[in-house]
Amino acid sequence: NAIKTRDDLADLAGDELLELVPAEGLTLDAANTIIMAARAHWFEDEETAEGVNEEAGEEAGAAATESAADAAAEEPAEKT
Repeated sequence: NAIKTRDDLADLAGDELLELVPAEGLTLDAANTIIMAARAHWFEDEETAEGVNEEAGEEAGAAATESAADAAAEEPAEKT
């Protein structure tokens, strides 16, 4: 059997799993559900990375806003 890890299972297509598993009660939909469950950790890693990138973007935006406010406060008022 070629499936030794969760990633081995996740790399399969539903019909490939049906060929490897001699289970009469396993449908293609069930095989696809099993495979998607095995792939779930792939998407969790992406969500974590996106969350980190969003936080970094928010911090950079806040810092830029603060710098702009500081610069505006330091500029002398225009004389009219």
